Amino acid sequence: MVVLRGVRRIDAVERAVVSSGRRRQGGPHSGPPYWEERGWSRSRDQFTGRYLAAGRAFEGRVDGEVFMIRRPPNELRRHEHWPCFHYRGEGWYSIHFTAPPRDVGSGLMSIERILSEALAGRPRPRRRVHTMNARRPEARAVFTGGIMRYLLGLLLEALERHAHRIESR
Repeated sequence: MVVLRGVRRIDAVERAVVSSGRRRQGGPHSGPPYWEERGWSRSRDQFTGRYLAAGRAFEGRVDGEVFMIRRPPNELRRHEHWPCFHYRGEGWYSIHFTAPPRDVGSGLMSIERILSEALAGRPRPRRRVHTMNARRPEARAVFTGGIMRYLLGLLLEALERHAHRIESR
C-alpha cells in the first residue's frame, strides 16, 4: 500500500465492483461500508435488508448486480423513475440503472433517495432521465419495435380465438 498526500492508492484487486459490496477506497470515509451501516446482511454475492426512506422501510435485496425492492410505495408510481422499476413477481421489482452503481452502497443510496423524493411528494427533479427518448433514432427503433411486437401479439391472439370459434362450429 502506498500513501500519497493522505490518499490511499488502490490496487486493481481492491477496486469496488457491485457484486463485491465494498465501498471504493480512497475517499475520506473509514469504517464499515454503507450497506453494513444500514443493517443489510451479506451471503456470498446476495445482500438482503431494508431500504429506509421518510421513516418507512421497504424490503430489498441485491443479487449480484440486480437491485430489487418488494412492494414499493404507491407514491413511487408518480415519480419520474417509476419506469425504471420492473415487476418480477410476488411483489418484487427489479430496478434498472442507466449506469450501474459503483458498489452496493451507492445503489442503496440512489434507491433511498428516489424513495424519499417520492414519499415527500416532491416535484420531479430538473435533470432529465434517460428512459425512452423518442427523439433519439435508436430509442425510437426500440420503442416502435416494442409496440409492433405488442400489436402483433394482439393480432395473433385474435386470430387464434377466431380459428377456435370456426373449429368449434
